[in-house]
Amino acid sequence: MSSKSDKESTLSSLVKDDPPPFEDVVAERPVHVEDVWSEVRALERHHLASRRYRHISGTIEPVIDFLSRFTPVVDTFAQYGSSSAALIWGSLKAVLVIAQKSVNYFHFIDKAMVKLGDTLSISREYERMFVEEARVRVALSDLHNEIYLFLEKIRKSVTVSSWRILTKNIMKSFDSDFSDNISHIERYTRIFNDEITLAHRQRLNSANKQLQMMVKQSSLDNATLVNMSESREADEIKNSALRWLAQMDPSEDFQRVLTKRFPGTGNWLLNNESMKSWVYGLEKPSDAGILWVNGRAGSGKSVLSAVVLEHLMETRKAPVTYFYCDSGDVQMRSALNVCGAILSQLTVQMGSLPPSILEAYGRAKKYGRQHISASDNLFTVLSDVISSLPGAYIILDGIDECDDAAEFTKSFADIARGAATLRLAFFSRKLPAIQNELEGATSIPLETNFVQEDIDKYLSESLKVPGRGTDAHDYVLRRLSQAADGMFLFASLGVQSVRQAVDSKSLIEAVNNIPAGLDGIYGRALDKIGSQSLRRRDLARKILIWVCCSTRPLTWKELQMALSWDNVKEQFVEDQRPFKDVVLELCVPLVEYRANKDTFHVTHFSVRGFLYDVDRSLSLSAVATQFLIKEVDAHRQIAEIALGSLTIPEVIHSTKVEPRQYPLVQYSTENWCFHLASSSFDSKLCKKYEQFVALPQTRATWILRFLISNKKPFPLQRLAKFQQSVHSWRTQSDPENRETTFTVDDLADIQRAIIELDQLPESANHGEQISNFERNIIIRDLARAYTMVGKLDQGIQLFSSALSRIIQTRGDQCLEVAWLLNSIGILYDQQGLTELAASTQLRALEIQQNQLPPDHLDIVLTANELGRMSRHLGKFREAEAYHLRALSALRKVLPEPDLQVIWTINTLARSYRKEGRPEEALFMHRQALSGQKKLLGNEHPHTLWTMGDIARCMRDLGDTTKALGILREVHDGRVMTLGPLNPDTLWTLNDIGLLLESMNKIDDAIAEHGKALEGQTKVMGKDHAHTLWTAERLEGLRASTK
Repeated sequence: MSSKSDKESTLSSLVKDDPPPFEDVVAERPVHVEDVWSEVRALERHHLASRRYRHISGTIEPVIDFLSRFTPVVDTFAQYGSSSAALIWGSLKAVLVIAQKSVNYFHFIDKAMVKLGDTLSISREYERMFVEEARVRVALSDLHNEIYLFLEKIRKSVTVSSWRILTKNIMKSFDSDFSDNISHIERYTRIFNDEITLAHRQRLNSANKQLQMMVKQSSLDNATLVNMSESREADEIKNSALRWLAQMDPSEDFQRVLTKRFPGTGNWLLNNESMKSWVYGLEKPSDAGILWVNGRAGSGKSVLSAVVLEHLMETRKAPVTYFYCDSGDVQMRSALNVCGAILSQLTVQMGSLPPSILEAYGRAKKYGRQHISASDNLFTVLSDVISSLPGAYIILDGIDECDDAAEFTKSFADIARGAATLRLAFFSRKLPAIQNELEGATSIPLETNFVQEDIDKYLSESLKVPGRGTDAHDYVLRRLSQAADGMFLFASLGVQSVRQAVDSKSLIEAVNNIPAGLDGIYGRALDKIGSQSLRRRDLARKILIWVCCSTRPLTWKELQMALSWDNVKEQFVEDQRPFKDVVLELCVPLVEYRANKDTFHVTHFSVRGFLYDVDRSLSLSAVATQFLIKEVDAHRQIAEIALGSLTIPEVIHSTKVEPRQYPLVQYSTENWCFHLASSSFDSKLCKKYEQFVALPQTRATWILRFLISNKKPFPLQRLAKFQQSVHSWRTQSDPENRETTFTVDDLADIQRAIIELDQLPESANHGEQISNFERNIIIRDLARAYTMVGKLDQGIQLFSSALSRIIQTRGDQCLEVAWLLNSIGILYDQQGLTELAASTQLRALEIQQNQLPPDHLDIVLTANELGRMSRHLGKFREAEAYHLRALSALRKVLPEPDLQVIWTINTLARSYRKEGRPEEALFMHRQALSGQKKLLGNEHPHTLWTMGDIARCMRDLGDTTKALGILREVHDGRVMTLGPLNPDTLWTLNDIGLLLESMNKIDDAIAEHGKALEGQTKVMGKDHAHTLWTAERLEGLRASTK
């Protein structure tokens, strides 16, 4: 912007009679529009009275408009020193000068300059838009050049020397002087516009192509994103399925065993013709795919299995899977867990999740199970996966250590017999139960002559003692080799025994004193422990008990806390926690520490068998026998310590316990019932148990903590089973006084714990999810238990209170409300308030239908309950519709032998029988029974219920003899499972009595009803509904015989 003095100088020059030379005007530095405006206003003030000026003022206004319209353009031109801009500004200032002298001349130039202004303004924008287009730049340059010539011509016309000539001839010469220039400018303007149009079209075409490419690329990117998203989702599902399948990682065991291999040993097995036939599939008999490597304890089977595994992993492309069973860990001797681990390894090696695993996992997830269970039919899934592969290897070591070795072996062998591409190898002792299942399979016995060369090689390299190469050294090698007799474990322990020798004499004495066989070495170890101080002997005894009898290997902190229990003070004493080094040293070579897991184990499973065999005391020294373990007594000691850890003041009423401060609490929470039920009955221990369970809050806290930490399926069923086992233990001293398996207090505790569990924040509950189906199984058992003791109102009140709290805090439409309504409806139905029960279930169904997809299992559950209640109301068609709807939905997502499918089949069958369709009912009950026996066992209470239903169908069909036989079988099963005085057992006697009545065997019926009445009076009291019914029945029967 010009300064004030510049403006005044310019203004004074413009208002003089003689205008300054045009060169001077052009030479002045560029000015802005505001400067022009100022100059115009100055002219107005100076010539305000001049008629001539009044005439020009109207004409100059278009110029001012031009300046206003194109201020940004011309200012930009001027500021960047464009010659065209300078010319324009100079010309404009000249126009102002001319306007003072010749209005007409100005009029013509004004028109030309307006055109120029429009052209230059637009061309400025186009130049900026198409700066990279060469043709546009050339056309624009031509246009600017023509404008420059035009303006230069004006400049020459208005110089001082030509001014008078111009004013004389302007009217006659303007068109002729300037028309060519104007014509050229218009021509170049058209050319410029044509180039702009062409450039614009080319740019549009290019932009369209780019847009198409972008759209295409965007589609590809979107597809990639979708694929990436789907890939991530697939990976998440796969990882979740792997966590569901695998309870433990066998790779650590494989690496641990492989490190025990001495270099160069085990090659004889790889070169064995039977092994090569198995590996390479050279033979094709039906059992060629099954291999059994068997031998004595300590013969090196596990290490040989690792040798074969390593060879397969290095040479074969097919998936190689394996598992090392361990009798010291209940999780690692379960056929189900082993199957899950094999499937997990196959999935990892296949890269993607096999469809059959995905389907099974989807069902389990929908069912609310976070871990595998018998309901998942994993062996069927494994068979499907194996059949989809061109080849696969499975190696199972230590199957003789599993819970049911025969059934375990059969389950895997059946799969191999049905899949020609599967190579299955077992490594175990030669037990008859396993041998029967593997009849016809290829067998490689680990005979002494097979393994002796490896043992000698190991001894030769491992015996690092003074005097190597001497006669004494050679003597030791021969003696150890002969004594080992094909047992690698013995050779290893023998080497440890002679390493303390200090000279040839002590070396020979050491080897001569090594006892015969593994039992001899174990006995020697006990003798060594027995020679130590009383405190160390007592500590060693505790170590052996805990390591041998715990349900899983204990961590160091768990074991350390357990060992600090003071039997006299009956409490844990901090300064009696032993040092780790002492524990490691004290029980060598019977106990080993595995640093990678921080757990303690027996060195070999044969150690446990040795210590459990109390009958061998005659072959041991008196010092050694004190360390033999009587299992029932060991479990009693563990149970006492476990209860002690649960009754610590800071623990007893706390659901969240700090594991670093109280490391044994989690193990005790999960296992005290097992140890108590496995122990010998002890009145002192029983008193401690009764004190522990005396308070409802203590029981509920333990149950809640159990549910939070539980990682196994069907936790409520496990709890009920624990309660059953504890009650059985409690009544050992008086078998005839076994009241009931599921007492009302026990089930009420579970009921309260379930309610409290739902109130916990999600982050605090890490346990297995409890499905509403499993909850309702417990609620039905609870309803029967409440009925037996006449306390149904108590159960309804407990649920109703919980319902009120939930509604107040979360509203009346949340899913917690629905399952509480389900539970209350079941209790109403048991109370005989069936109409109220049905309306309650309908309220639950309405909430579920608003919150859940139509095929959700909770909706199916409610539909089943409505079907059951419709049956009780005599609405059989309505009941059938509900159950068929539920069955159809269940069969889409669950396997046929699933418990919920079985339960639905049973309830539908009961409706058919009540409707008078016993043939259909019998067929369905038998179908359900087959599944229950497979999943639950023959003596499970629910299996026995179905057998009772079958007996009723047989009775309705007129086959009373078969019906009576089945009912007596049910009664015997309930006596064994529930006890003779359980109300269900007693009610079975009533069923038998009724059947005998229909057979006109009145005396026999009276006898059965009489036994039922005696037990009902004793257990439930003379005023209970069951007791009164039986008494009235007996009275009528006796009256009929008079």
